[in-house]
Amino acid sequence: MLQGRADILSVGAEHARAQALLRARYPQLGPMNIEALPVIAVRVERVASWGDLSVAGLASPAQGGLNQD
Repeated sequence: MLQGRADILSVGAEHARAQALLRARYPQLGPMNIEALPVIAVRVERVASWGDLSVAGLASPAQGGLNQD
């Protein structure tokens, strides 16, 4: 569970980077005009989990393992 503050980004460098990351992850967005759409940025302040969430045999992202971008 992630808890934190959410900001709605409509313009600016962070908005542009989020849009670029979305396009890179979802190629179908390429031809769509999404630049004018807002992006929700969650500022994670607290993380809670139950049980072992690691994937057997793989390092965590902090250890250079799975990339969860």
